[in-house]
Amino acid sequence: MPYFEVGWAQKWAQSNGVKHTISDERIQGIACGADDFLSKPVNSQELLARTRSLLRLKAFTDELENAETVLFSLALSIEAKDPYTKGHCDRLANYSVAMADRLGLPQEQGIALRRVGIVHDIGKIAVPEHILVKKGPLTSDEWAVMKQHPGVGERICSPLKSFRFVPQIIRHHHEKMDGSGYPDGLKGDQIPLGARILQVTDVFDALTTDRPYRAALPRGFAIATMREEAGRGWWDSSLVEELVAIVTGSQKLVAEAEVPVGR
Repeated sequence: MPYFEVGWAQKWAQSNGVKHTISDERIQGIACGADDFLSKPVNSQELLARTRSLLRLKAFTDELENAETVLFSLALSIEAKDPYTKGHCDRLANYSVAMADRLGLPQEQGIALRRVGIVHDIGKIAVPEHILVKKGPLTSDEWAVMKQHPGVGERICSPLKSFRFVPQIIRHHHEKMDGSGYPDGLKGDQIPLGARILQVTDVFDALTTDRPYRAALPRGFAIATMREEAGRGWWDSSLVEELVAIVTGSQKLVAEAEVPVGR
């Protein structure tokens, strides 16, 4: 972490007849990217104490990054159980970040959407593999098991403070605008914006890739299907149109994120 040496700016100010204070230097140091300050002459005990503090912070940051890496790896291992969903998490992350950029959302929400694109289905670790890859309609009992995964995913991600926007998006990404979704039956704006964004990206990717129960749909047919479902009250129609603008107008994103139809 960079340090800013307090004193040089004051010397420059004095030599040039400019009024300057230590407070000014600290502000300038922060603006230049400094994380801490040491005034000359350096007190060895203060230096040692600050170094230890920064080392503790570094250890905490490493631990946090390791925890995030474990969650990402777990999510990708779940994805790998189903050959039909290969690359699904990466595509959702790309689509969701593009949506955040297009909507002008704050950076922290864009970061949350990138993360949730990867870990949104992490709760499927609690779903037996024979249900995940079943080539046909689920029974009522199997469907009841499948519908538990958003809540499980929420509980897995909640302890990480850096994921503070992620758990609620995971929990609600299977809700529907008319209240017919799960697990809580939320309606309209009751559904967090991040969850509504993930809904439309998830649906688009599901429609345009092969699944155990059907072949991939052409992009145009998938868009028409989503518009029809939005008209039924399932998805946020304004967000559907934003996604349509992205996938039809950005060849770079399509090349990076979309699996070719009928692969």
